[in-house]
Amino acid sequence: ISLNNITVNENNQKYKSIDGNLYSKDGNTLIRYATGKTVAEFIVPDSVTRIGFFAFYKCTSLESIEIPNSVTSIGYHAFLDCISLTKVNYKGTIDGWAQIDFDIFSANPATKAGDLHINGELVTEFVLTTDKISNRAFSGLDSLTSISISNSVTNIGKRAFQNCKALTTVVISDSVTSIGEYAFTSCPIEKATVPAIACSYIRNSSLKEVVITSGTRIEDNVFNECRELTSIKIPNSIESIGNNSFGLCTSLESIEIPSSVTSIGDNAFVGCALLNSIIIPNRVTSIGKQAFYDCASLASVVIPVSVTSIGDKAFDSCKSLKKVNYTGTIDQWAQIEFGVSFANPASTAKDLYINDELVTDVVLLTATSISARAFFGFSSLASIVIPECVTSIGDEAFDACESLKSITIPSGVASIGDCAFNGCSSLASVEIAKTVTSVGEKAFTDCTSLTSITFAGTEKEWNALKLGANWKDKVPATEVICSDNKVAIG
Repeated sequence: ISLNNITVNENNQKYKSIDGNLYSKDGNTLIRYATGKTVAEFIVPDSVTRIGFFAFYKCTSLESIEIPNSVTSIGYHAFLDCISLTKVNYKGTIDGWAQIDFDIFSANPATKAGDLHINGELVTEFVLTTDKISNRAFSGLDSLTSISISNSVTNIGKRAFQNCKALTTVVISDSVTSIGEYAFTSCPIEKATVPAIACSYIRNSSLKEVVITSGTRIEDNVFNECRELTSIKIPNSIESIGNNSFGLCTSLESIEIPSSVTSIGDNAFVGCALLNSIIIPNRVTSIGKQAFYDCASLASVVIPVSVTSIGDKAFDSCKSLKKVNYTGTIDQWAQIEFGVSFANPASTAKDLYINDELVTDVVLLTATSISARAFFGFSSLASIVIPECVTSIGDEAFDACESLKSITIPSGVASIGDCAFNGCSSLASVEIAKTVTSVGEKAFTDCTSLTSITFAGTEKEWNALKLGANWKDKVPATEVICSDNKVAIG
């Protein structure tokens, strides 16, 4: 049944008819447009402040509608199945439109039409100066290419710009404190200047340039797999970079991490294949697991004295890494907590620079321990002097130091970790203090030049040592020289 005309008795206290359409008695609410009307255009009267739910439902002939600036709300399904609607003209300002309360499900006619006109002009870009943007206010506008949200706006509603298929440039002011879910979903944004709070909403596969203007944290995953991203600017207010925040940004060649940052999360830059250099600022204390894993072009890294821990595989598979420069002392480097599997960037680079000087001969003065993997794989390390204040040598501390020729483990050291000197192929002599009580598994395995092992204690004290499995595999030395005897080690 097609309803062509609605009439209301003039004595009715709740409703009235205007031009065959149903309104509230005061004319403020357009309740129902006659579905069967065949006219293509309709102008909503200036008295209307609300368009009711299902008001234009199945008005299949309606092609154009003009909405006055008096309208403040539109109900759900108001324009459902208006299959011919192609033009919406709003007789007001862009700020006025942004504040209309659009209900869910086909309430916004511009979403149905695919475009919005303001006073007859097609909206392709705008600057908003209102205090809020309502839910779904600009959803589905096919011609919208650029928006700028001024510092008067504090709230961006749910789905406010969802499915704006041509929206490529977005500027959001720092005044925005809340953004609704799906606000920019399916928008091919390429350039964005936004506060950190907005980053997770603008993320998409087309993103190329981002300027972050404020905030204290870059959240987890915000730019993950933004493979077209080539430029990112981070403000000096950011204190932490979250987990996987720039993972697989395969076009990103450089990034300046501001001095305000104190932590870099797990997988933060994993797989950034073109990233060629990185300077870690001097307030960073921790670098997360796999933070720079598989950054295949990364050639140089600067590690500040502030860093105390580097997570597992942080620099694994960085096959181009050639220079690691540390801004502290060698004693401070020796006590950094390194995770497993090339957490230590210098192990990947095979060398370490201290304040731009290549480390070849090390004299420790104040370190109380040598951390696990502290000097792992340093190809140029020829000698090291360990002070008596050191009490332990960590797992893999000098693993694969191929140029190390001799080592004296001083009084004070109690334990030598697993694989501590594994693969030191040039190591010819070792002197072990009698304070040592344990030698870890494979501690000297594959030291293929090791012919002299001296122990400062007695044979009895040597026999009391806890020796880990395979501690001396493939070592040519056949005996340990103790203070009172020689002990065969087979």
